[in-house]
Amino acid sequence: MHFRLTYVTDAFVFGDAEISASEPDKNITVVVRRRPNNGGLPAFEPTDGLIVALCERTLSDRLHNEATNSGILSLEKGAVKKAYDDMNDCIQRTLRLVRWRGHARGRPNPIRSAVPNYFVWSVDGLEWKMVADCVSITIKFLYSSRPWFKEDAEFLQTELVRGSSEPLGHELLREADVNRESNPRSSLVLAVAAAEVGFKQFVSRAFPDVAWLMELPSPPLTVMLNQLPWEQLKLRINDKVPAVPEPIIDELKKAVTLRNKIVHSGVANLSSETLESILNTVSDFLYFLDALHGSGQLWALNLVNQSVIGHFKKE
Repeated sequence: MHFRLTYVTDAFVFGDAEISASEPDKNITVVVRRRPNNGGLPAFEPTDGLIVALCERTLSDRLHNEATNSGILSLEKGAVKKAYDDMNDCIQRTLRLVRWRGHARGRPNPIRSAVPNYFVWSVDGLEWKMVADCVSITIKFLYSSRPWFKEDAEFLQTELVRGSSEPLGHELLREADVNRESNPRSSLVLAVAAAEVGFKQFVSRAFPDVAWLMELPSPPLTVMLNQLPWEQLKLRINDKVPAVPEPIIDELKKAVTLRNKIVHSGVANLSSETLESILNTVSDFLYFLDALHGSGQLWALNLVNQSVIGHFKKE
């Protein structure tokens, strides 16, 4: 049986590019492209994208015959629900990987909306019918502009097959970004938490012998950054020992101080410019750590503000 799941995403800023990936083990392919302005629902927005997942599954003879004879196939059937869950997971991880690789801000959930007849089935892959008992959703997320390259497509396919998704630190930063206007204090607290989580996960991967220390009450983030034995990392950036650039550490110190004031007193002098700077710095910090964790993520250095990593440029 063929299944197709379709969502509208916000922030498709890759022009006429068609981004595709697949999970061969689950027989799922995913394609993301610009959404055509054809007057459909939900209402069209200029940065809309359309993501479509296709899947083929073998159903039991009983369920297959029941569906073909009645023309009805329900989401409440276990095999159908499993296909939906696998496709939805593939879509979510695809979009998160695209946003991670593309340095794109956005809400934690990357789906803006479902479309009419968003989950459909077909016997032959030509004539489609809506799966019964579906419920649609509507969610928005923010965006930023970035092209999509061949290297990005290769990264997406590789990481999707590996079962990867966007690291937790980046996801927490998205939650912080959502709150920047409605609750700036919460936004800053979450941003610092994103930096701390990202750092602890980095240490667990890069220094497994001391990973257990991350489970204990730890000293301030900036103290740990200065005390970490960076020279033990095998990776070098233009023959230099990697370490978090001083401009990032200085801004993180400010962020931690403000976070502590908020947590302990609920009061802090927090301007929108300061919050913006901190959110950008945490993003730089997380991408810098991505580049160091040893899984071929050096592309992440290109997504760090180049003004803060000048030390590592070739002389």
